[in-house]
Amino acid sequence: MGQRSFNGSQLIRLVSKRPGQMLAAYLANMERGAPEVREMILEDIHGFSDLGAVAYVEDLKEALFRFDEAAFLAACPTATMGNLVSIGH
Repeated sequence: MGQRSFNGSQLIRLVSKRPGQMLAAYLANMERGAPEVREMILEDIHGFSDLGAVAYVEDLKEALFRFDEAAFLAACPTATMGNLVSIGH
């Protein structure tokens, strides 16, 4: 089975406005590769946590969750959003 490409273009519409805007900014760095982009998000989560920016950190966590979700779907061609919901429960 083939592996789906993960470029994140469809991902932005799955996320609410502020996390979606954050994610769009990170996705502009996808030429560096998904692991590097994920690390950038994690570094920002840690940095803004240290600053006490709770609401901003929550939005970053939502953006990271959606990023990871899309990466998983791209890596597992038979996975669907419905499968993810049933896996989580």
